[in-house]
Amino acid sequence: MPAMMTIAGASRAPATSAMSASLTTSTRDLWPMRRMMRRMMPRTICASSSRSTPAMPRQTAAGTIARSPMAVSITSWSTFSTASSPAACRFAPGPWPSAWITPRSSASRQIVFVPPASMPRTCMRGSYPGVPSPPVSGVPPPDLCYAPAVSCPTQVRAPPPRRSPRGGCPSTRRKKCTRAALATCHGSAGPPSTRAVSSDRALDRRSVARMVLTWVDYLVIGGYLLAITAFGSYFARFQKTTRDYFLTGRSVPWWAICFTIVATETSTLTFISVPATAYGADMTFLQLVFGYVIGRLLVSGLFIPAYFRGDLVTSYELLQRRFGPTVKNLSAIIFLITRSLADGIRLFATALVISVVTHVPVTWAVVVIGAAMIVYTVRGGASAVIWTDVVQLFVYLAGAAVVFASLLALIPGGWPEVLRAGSAAGKFRVFDFSTTLARPYTFWAGVIGGISITLSTHGTDQFLVQRLLAARSPREASRGLVLSGLLVLLQFVLFLLIGVMLFTYYQHAPLPRALARNDELLPTFIVTALSHGAAGFIVAAIVAAALSPSINAMAATTVNDFYAKYYRLDADERTLMRVSRIWTVIWGVVQIGVAIAAQWMRQSVLDAGLAVLSYASGSVLGAFLLGTLAPSITEGQAFAGMLAGLAVMTMVWGWSPLAFTWYIFIGASTTVAVAWLAHTVSPSRPMHG
Repeated sequence: MPAMMTIAGASRAPATSAMSASLTTSTRDLWPMRRMMRRMMPRTICASSSRSTPAMPRQTAAGTIARSPMAVSITSWSTFSTASSPAACRFAPGPWPSAWITPRSSASRQIVFVPPASMPRTCMRGSYPGVPSPPVSGVPPPDLCYAPAVSCPTQVRAPPPRRSPRGGCPSTRRKKCTRAALATCHGSAGPPSTRAVSSDRALDRRSVARMVLTWVDYLVIGGYLLAITAFGSYFARFQKTTRDYFLTGRSVPWWAICFTIVATETSTLTFISVPATAYGADMTFLQLVFGYVIGRLLVSGLFIPAYFRGDLVTSYELLQRRFGPTVKNLSAIIFLITRSLADGIRLFATALVISVVTHVPVTWAVVVIGAAMIVYTVRGGASAVIWTDVVQLFVYLAGAAVVFASLLALIPGGWPEVLRAGSAAGKFRVFDFSTTLARPYTFWAGVIGGISITLSTHGTDQFLVQRLLAARSPREASRGLVLSGLLVLLQFVLFLLIGVMLFTYYQHAPLPRALARNDELLPTFIVTALSHGAAGFIVAAIVAAALSPSINAMAATTVNDFYAKYYRLDADERTLMRVSRIWTVIWGVVQIGVAIAAQWMRQSVLDAGLAVLSYASGSVLGAFLLGTLAPSITEGQAFAGMLAGLAVMTMVWGWSPLAFTWYIFIGASTTVAVAWLAHTVSPSRPMHG
């Protein structure tokens, strides 16, 4: 347990199992900080030495913090509670509401929990008496992070404030205080120095200055968003019919099919969460990717030939032709619901990156990115989506290459050090042959789950099937699909290696702040380690990975499978085009709403996105397998199988610790098994197909 210590005024209390410190603040220092906090806190930091502390637990230290915003922030805390954190020392940037800074009538008296040297990597989090934590939704309290190698705060810097004419700050209406922040610390290990901080790469001056983007970065990001929106809008002139709007007139070559498939299934989840997976665990995620490659071969043989028999606009028209409207409608509704949720999470993942690097609220980032996505999709249709996918694939792969090269240059020892650190930590492990069903990235869960996910997403989901239907022929569609599997494998290897390199890098340079989730790891590196312009380019690349919207495919399903079938059977092309654009906007707004709501999600955004898609997609895959491989199954039997699959998945998802990689396999297997059982009990001849 950490030792509890009372610190009053400038007193100095020894500690038998922890350090002691002295914080001095007067009433005059505390009173005039209401407005000053808002300006100075965002640029105030605390750096600490990462030199080793003595082996003996007996330590003493003394410190004095002159009047400053940081001093007020420190002395206004009443207690600290411990939480896990990497070894770093930093005060999170403000501004904090002035109500949190309570003026004192005398020198402040603080009760501080100080961790003993035996407690590794402990973060001291501010706790405000009578105030819920966090006091403001979405804004964490300031963190002060310690490790055994950190004895106390050693340096506090702030921009020199303007001098008041009277030399003081008797009220909040006076000008800013006259003294910049200053802290000194002397422990039994000797006084840490700024050089020690810099050499240990804890939080040097350059990394702190890079905690926000510059105007160059914003120019790169804004220019990219404008350019890609204009490029997508260019294709508006070619949209004459709904066939052009949803299928590009089936004029896309195989290589563009390959690139758009990779860009479509690669989102910001890949860019930020796959490196975080390797950083936190290892490379067993590749087992899932092996299943992706095998699944593509099966899709090219099972489903693509059937899609090119007839004039289909959506994949669910195949179920209409084989079974009837009931199975088709249920499958289309499942697609619209799950795709809205999954792509809303994708949009949130992108906004999370923008929020971390620009300090813009997540909600506003969601709205801006979502609006850009809606504009060029509404105007350019599927042609805009596919060809911007091709451009954006090269943009975010170039961004990943820049991150890879930057890490390689920044890590002391280069690639040999990456191999050493990664091997020592077991980061290069690819195969996990354990038989537990609760882990998503074991060999059997990965391969079987990867095959099932690919059969569902690439074989039945309109979002990706739309790309295949835009190909010139079934042969070109199959070629583009199979080759995309090889490109995806190489891409995931690259992102996992970036995760291992981030792990190695932060062995030498502790994280500058505590992370709420590992998904913030890469964005934090971007803004703290990369140069001006390069950071903006990487952020633009992450945005590029997100701008592969599904709203055009969702509008195609809504218009072709519902509106034109049940509401306006005699609608002309002009009406259908207008309605298609309206539904594109509607589905875009829905995804923005889902992304805003996803801020309160606790699990990894990668796992959440895959789990949402996996929940109900198994039943749809089962229906497609029955329609393709079982000609004797009727519509009623297939519908009963789908309902059974959804019921089983509801129980599995809500009550079982089963990994999400098994969801689609279980849902599809249940659908097929129940339909076959119903056919065995009551055989009948199908009325369709």
